[in-house]
Amino acid sequence: MTKTSPEVLAEMRRLIRVHGTQAAAARAILVSATYFSDVLNSRRAPGEGFLKALGMKLVKVYKRKERGNGRGK
Repeated sequence: MTKTSPEVLAEMRRLIRVHGTQAAAARAILVSATYFSDVLNSRRAPGEGFLKALGMKLVKVYKRKERGNGRGK
């Protein structure tokens, strides 16, 4: 199972408020109601087109792991 990001969920919920229902929100961004629901419930990851319709894009960030020196510092 994938975890839909809080930013994507917030935008999806905003669309639902604006359009009244999940189905209407899905139609507004030209995706199926099933796909919209799956992303909303973290069953599927949003694809590039889905994110673009929300005015978003996926950005991956890589960070160096902090190294512990084993001395509690």
